[in-house]
Amino acid sequence: MTKINVTIRIEPDRWTGAVYTGEVYKAGFTNPSKSESDYVIISHDGYREAYLNTIWDTIKAKTTYDESAVGLKYYGIAESNAGDYNYSVDVTQADLPKDDNYSVGLYVRPGRLHILPKEATVSTESAAKEYDGKALINAEAGITGLVAADEGKVTVKGTGSQTEPGSSENSYEINWGGVKETNYTIVNEALGTLTVSPKSLILTAATASKTYDGKALTAPGVTASGLPEGFVLEASASGSQTDAGITANKVNDGWKIKDASGADVTKHFTVSETVDGTLTVNKAPAVILSLIH
Repeated sequence: MTKINVTIRIEPDRWTGAVYTGEVYKAGFTNPSKSESDYVIISHDGYREAYLNTIWDTIKAKTTYDESAVGLKYYGIAESNAGDYNYSVDVTQADLPKDDNYSVGLYVRPGRLHILPKEATVSTESAAKEYDGKALINAEAGITGLVAADEGKVTVKGTGSQTEPGSSENSYEINWGGVKETNYTIVNEALGTLTVSPKSLILTAATASKTYDGKALTAPGVTASGLPEGFVLEASASGSQTDAGITANKVNDGWKIKDASGADVTKHFTVSETVDGTLTVNKAPAVILSLIH
Protein backbone atom coordinates (compact mmCIF):
# COMPACT_ATOMS: atom_id res chain seq x y z
CA MET A 1 0.00 0.00 0.00
CA THR A 2 1.31 3.40 -0.91
CA LYS A 3 1.46 5.73 2.05
CA ILE A 4 0.03 9.21 1.86
CA ASN A 5 2.64 11.93 2.24
CA VAL A 6 1.81 14.49 4.90
CA THR A 7 3.74 17.58 5.98
CA ILE A 8 3.20 19.05 9.44
CA ARG A 9 4.46 22.53 10.28
CA ILE A 10 4.28 23.74 13.85
CA GLU A 11 4.74 27.51 13.82
CA PRO A 12 4.72 29.19 17.24
CA ASP A 13 4.58 32.98 17.49
CA ARG A 14 7.42 35.14 16.25
CA TRP A 15 6.87 38.47 17.94
CA THR A 16 8.98 41.46 16.89
CA GLY A 17 8.79 45.11 17.75
CA ALA A 18 7.47 44.86 21.31
CA VAL A 19 8.91 47.62 23.51
CA TYR A 20 10.20 47.15 27.05
CA THR A 21 7.52 48.04 29.61
CA GLY A 22 8.79 46.24 32.70
CA GLU A 23 5.97 43.71 32.27
CA VAL A 24 6.41 40.11 31.13
CA TYR A 25 5.77 39.25 27.49
CA LYS A 26 4.68 35.67 26.80
CA ALA A 27 5.01 34.19 23.34
CA GLY A 28 4.13 30.84 21.93
CA PHE A 29 0.46 30.37 21.11
CA THR A 30 -0.94 33.63 22.38
CA ASN A 31 -2.03 35.42 19.22
CA PRO A 32 -5.76 36.13 19.70
CA SER A 33 -6.38 35.95 15.95
CA LYS A 34 -5.02 32.40 15.55
CA SER A 35 -6.53 28.96 16.15
CA GLU A 36 -4.94 25.52 16.55
CA SER A 37 -4.99 24.94 12.80
CA ASP A 38 -3.13 28.23 12.23
CA TYR A 39 -0.33 27.10 14.52
CA VAL A 40 -0.31 23.45 13.40
CA ILE A 41 -0.41 23.45 9.61
CA ILE A 42 -1.17 20.01 8.18
CA SER A 43 -1.06 19.44 4.44
CA HIS A 44 -3.61 16.60 4.31
CA ASP A 45 -7.26 17.14 5.23
CA GLY A 46 -7.88 13.58 6.44
CA TYR A 47 -4.80 13.57 8.66
CA ARG A 48 -5.75 16.99 10.02
CA GLU A 49 -9.25 15.87 10.92
CA ALA A 50 -7.92 12.72 12.58
CA TYR A 51 -4.93 14.02 14.49
CA LEU A 52 -4.92 17.84 14.88
CA ASN A 53 -6.32 17.65 18.43
CA THR A 54 -3.83 14.92 19.36
CA ILE A 55 -0.89 16.99 18.14
CA TRP A 56 -2.26 20.05 19.91
CA ASP A 57 -2.44 18.05 23.16
CA THR A 58 1.23 17.18 22.70
CA ILE A 59 2.11 20.85 22.25
CA LYS A 60 0.19 21.80 25.38
CA ALA A 61 2.11 19.22 27.36
CA LYS A 62 5.39 20.81 26.28
CA THR A 63 4.42 24.43 26.94
CA THR A 64 3.02 26.44 29.86
CA TYR A 65 -0.58 27.42 30.42
CA ASP A 66 -1.58 30.86 31.69
CA GLU A 67 -5.22 31.70 32.19
CA SER A 68 -4.43 35.42 31.95
CA ALA A 69 -2.72 35.05 28.58
CA VAL A 70 -4.52 35.80 25.34
CA GLY A 71 -5.06 33.55 22.34
CA LEU A 72 -4.79 29.84 23.11
CA LYS A 73 -3.14 30.72 26.48
CA TYR A 74 -0.08 28.46 26.08
CA TYR A 75 3.39 29.96 25.82
CA GLY A 76 6.91 28.75 25.23
CA ILE A 77 8.82 31.76 26.51
CA ALA A 78 8.26 34.54 29.04
CA GLU A 79 10.61 37.51 29.18
CA SER A 80 10.43 41.08 30.43
CA ASN A 81 13.88 42.47 29.57
CA ALA A 82 14.79 43.86 26.18
CA GLY A 83 16.46 41.34 23.91
CA ASP A 84 16.03 39.11 20.89
CA TYR A 85 15.03 35.65 22.13
CA ASN A 86 14.56 32.43 20.20
CA TYR A 87 12.68 29.51 21.70
CA SER A 88 11.61 26.07 20.57
CA VAL A 89 8.61 23.83 21.14
CA ASP A 90 10.15 20.44 21.69
CA VAL A 91 7.90 18.31 19.51
CA THR A 92 9.67 15.52 17.62
CA GLN A 93 8.71 12.85 15.12
CA ALA A 94 8.38 10.39 17.98
CA ASP A 95 5.62 12.50 19.52
CA LEU A 96 3.36 12.24 16.46
CA PRO A 97 0.45 9.78 16.21
CA LYS A 98 1.38 6.38 14.74
CA ASP A 99 -0.54 5.65 11.55
CA ASP A 100 0.88 3.37 8.85
CA ASN A 101 -1.33 4.98 6.23
CA TYR A 102 0.78 8.12 6.28
CA SER A 103 4.37 9.10 5.67
CA VAL A 104 4.76 12.21 7.83
CA GLY A 105 7.36 14.94 7.63
CA LEU A 106 7.64 17.37 10.57
CA TYR A 107 9.03 20.87 10.74
CA VAL A 108 8.94 22.88 13.96
CA ARG A 109 9.74 26.51 13.32
CA PRO A 110 11.73 28.27 16.05
CA GLY A 111 9.71 30.89 17.87
CA ARG A 112 10.95 34.40 18.49
CA LEU A 113 10.32 37.12 21.02
CA HIS A 114 11.96 40.42 20.24
CA ILE A 115 11.66 43.14 22.92
CA LEU A 116 13.06 46.53 21.96
CA PRO A 117 14.71 48.89 24.46
CA LYS A 118 12.55 51.80 25.55
CA GLU A 119 13.59 55.25 24.40
CA ALA A 120 14.75 57.67 27.09
CA THR A 121 16.00 61.26 27.26
CA VAL A 122 18.82 62.60 29.42
CA SER A 123 19.15 66.28 30.29
CA THR A 124 21.79 68.27 32.12
CA GLU A 125 21.70 71.83 33.42
CA SER A 126 23.76 74.84 32.33
CA ALA A 127 25.93 77.17 34.39
CA ALA A 128 28.03 80.28 33.82
CA LYS A 129 30.57 82.39 35.70
CA GLU A 130 33.59 84.62 35.26
CA TYR A 131 37.01 83.04 35.33
CA ASP A 132 38.40 82.39 38.80
CA GLY A 133 40.81 79.55 38.16
CA LYS A 134 38.40 76.95 39.51
CA ALA A 135 36.41 74.43 37.48
CA LEU A 136 32.80 75.29 36.71
CA ILE A 137 30.52 72.28 37.21
CA ASN A 138 26.80 71.65 37.55
CA ALA A 139 25.80 68.16 38.68
CA GLU A 140 22.06 68.71 38.16
CA ALA A 141 20.71 66.26 35.58
CA GLY A 142 17.77 63.95 34.97
CA ILE A 143 16.34 61.19 32.82
CA THR A 144 12.82 60.83 31.43
CA GLY A 145 11.08 57.96 29.69
CA LEU A 146 11.56 55.33 32.39
CA VAL A 147 8.79 52.84 33.06
CA ALA A 148 7.01 53.11 36.39
CA ALA A 149 8.85 50.15 37.91
CA ASP A 150 12.22 51.81 37.27
CA GLU A 151 11.36 55.33 38.40
CA GLY A 152 13.46 56.50 41.34
CA LYS A 153 16.13 53.84 40.82
CA VAL A 154 18.15 55.51 38.08
CA THR A 155 20.20 58.62 38.86
CA VAL A 156 22.03 60.97 36.51
CA LYS A 157 24.62 63.61 37.31
CA GLY A 158 26.35 66.18 35.18
CA THR A 159 30.07 65.54 34.85
CA GLY A 160 31.15 68.36 32.56
CA SER A 161 33.86 70.80 33.61
CA GLN A 162 35.04 74.15 32.24
CA THR A 163 37.90 76.09 33.85
CA GLU A 164 39.32 78.50 31.29
CA PRO A 165 37.18 81.01 29.39
CA GLY A 166 35.09 79.24 26.78
CA SER A 167 32.17 76.84 26.77
CA SER A 168 31.54 73.10 26.63
CA GLU A 169 28.67 70.65 26.93
CA ASN A 170 27.75 69.45 30.38
CA SER A 171 28.31 65.72 29.89
CA TYR A 172 26.80 63.14 32.21
CA GLU A 173 27.03 59.72 33.75
CA ILE A 174 24.19 57.37 34.63
CA ASN A 175 23.97 55.15 37.69
CA TRP A 176 21.42 52.54 36.72
CA GLY A 177 20.84 51.50 40.33
CA GLY A 178 20.02 47.88 39.59
CA VAL A 179 17.96 48.68 36.50
CA LYS A 180 19.15 46.78 33.44
CA GLU A 181 20.85 49.34 31.19
CA THR A 182 20.06 47.42 28.00
CA ASN A 183 16.33 47.94 28.61
CA TYR A 184 16.80 51.56 27.50
CA THR A 185 18.32 53.45 24.64
CA ILE A 186 19.21 57.11 25.05
CA VAL A 187 17.78 58.70 21.92
CA ASN A 188 17.78 62.34 23.03
CA GLU A 189 20.34 64.34 24.96
CA ALA A 190 19.35 67.81 26.12
CA LEU A 191 22.74 68.84 27.41
CA GLY A 192 23.38 72.11 29.17
CA THR A 193 26.35 74.39 28.50
CA LEU A 194 29.11 75.36 30.91
CA THR A 195 30.34 78.86 30.08
CA VAL A 196 33.30 80.66 31.61
CA SER A 197 33.85 84.26 30.54
CA PRO A 198 37.01 86.35 31.08
CA LYS A 199 37.17 88.02 34.49
CA SER A 200 36.61 91.77 34.35
CA LEU A 201 38.86 93.95 36.50
CA ILE A 202 39.09 97.62 37.47
CA LEU A 203 42.68 98.84 37.82
CA THR A 204 43.24 101.82 40.07
CA ALA A 205 46.48 103.77 40.24
CA ALA A 206 47.73 104.79 43.67
CA THR A 207 47.09 108.22 45.17
CA ALA A 208 49.73 110.06 47.23
CA SER A 209 50.45 113.46 48.68
CA LYS A 210 53.22 115.29 50.50
CA THR A 211 54.48 118.73 51.37
CA TYR A 212 56.80 120.33 48.89
CA ASP A 213 60.42 119.30 49.46
CA GLY A 214 61.91 119.83 46.05
CA LYS A 215 61.80 116.12 45.18
CA ALA A 216 59.42 114.42 42.72
CA LEU A 217 56.41 112.66 44.20
CA THR A 218 55.68 109.29 42.54
CA ALA A 219 53.40 106.36 43.43
CA PRO A 220 53.86 103.36 41.08
CA GLY A 221 51.39 101.05 42.85
CA VAL A 222 48.22 99.72 41.19
CA THR A 223 45.38 97.74 42.75
CA ALA A 224 42.87 95.47 41.00
CA SER A 225 39.24 95.36 41.99
CA GLY A 226 37.65 91.96 41.27
CA LEU A 227 40.89 89.95 41.25
CA PRO A 228 40.12 86.43 42.54
CA GLU A 229 41.97 85.05 45.54
CA GLY A 230 45.31 83.48 44.72
CA PHE A 231 46.11 85.67 41.71
CA VAL A 232 48.78 88.37 41.61
CA LEU A 233 48.66 91.62 39.66
CA GLU A 234 51.85 92.92 38.10
CA ALA A 235 51.22 96.54 37.06
CA SER A 236 52.62 100.02 37.46
CA ALA A 237 51.46 103.61 37.34
CA SER A 238 53.21 106.63 35.88
CA GLY A 239 53.00 110.12 37.26
CA SER A 240 55.30 112.68 38.85
CA GLN A 241 54.73 115.93 40.73
CA THR A 242 57.58 118.05 42.08
CA ASP A 243 56.24 121.55 42.53
CA ALA A 244 53.18 122.33 44.56
CA GLY A 245 50.11 121.20 42.64
CA ILE A 246 48.17 118.14 41.52
CA THR A 247 48.70 115.73 38.63
CA ALA A 248 47.13 112.46 37.50
CA ASN A 249 48.78 109.13 38.24
CA LYS A 250 47.91 106.82 35.35
CA VAL A 251 47.96 103.02 34.99
CA ASN A 252 50.53 101.90 32.47
CA ASP A 253 49.83 99.44 29.69
CA GLY A 254 51.45 96.00 29.88
CA TRP A 255 49.84 94.79 33.12
CA LYS A 256 49.95 91.07 33.84
CA ILE A 257 48.09 88.59 36.01
CA LYS A 258 49.77 85.46 37.37
CA ASP A 259 48.24 82.54 39.21
CA ALA A 260 49.51 80.92 42.39
CA SER A 261 52.01 78.80 40.45
CA GLY A 262 53.45 81.85 38.70
CA ALA A 263 51.89 81.05 35.33
CA ASP A 264 50.87 84.03 33.20
CA VAL A 265 47.07 83.96 32.88
CA THR A 266 46.61 87.53 31.64
CA LYS A 267 44.59 86.32 28.63
CA HIS A 268 41.83 85.20 30.98
CA PHE A 269 41.22 88.74 32.24
CA THR A 270 39.92 91.98 30.80
CA VAL A 271 40.10 95.50 32.17
CA SER A 272 36.78 97.26 32.04
CA GLU A 273 38.07 100.52 33.54
CA THR A 274 41.26 102.18 34.69
CA VAL A 275 41.02 104.76 37.44
CA ASP A 276 43.65 107.49 37.76
CA GLY A 277 45.17 108.29 41.09
CA THR A 278 46.31 111.77 42.06
CA LEU A 279 49.69 113.06 43.11
CA THR A 280 49.40 116.13 45.28
CA VAL A 281 52.28 118.31 46.47
CA ASN A 282 51.22 120.84 49.05
CA LYS A 283 52.99 124.16 49.50
CA ALA A 284 55.62 124.26 52.23
CA PRO A 285 54.88 126.75 55.01
CA ALA A 286 56.84 130.00 54.73
CA VAL A 287 59.59 130.60 57.35
CA ILE A 288 59.95 134.26 58.41
CA LEU A 289 63.20 135.26 60.06
CA SER A 290 63.41 138.48 62.11
CA LEU A 291 66.67 140.31 62.91
CA ILE A 292 67.17 141.90 66.35
CA HIS A 293 69.51 144.87 66.42
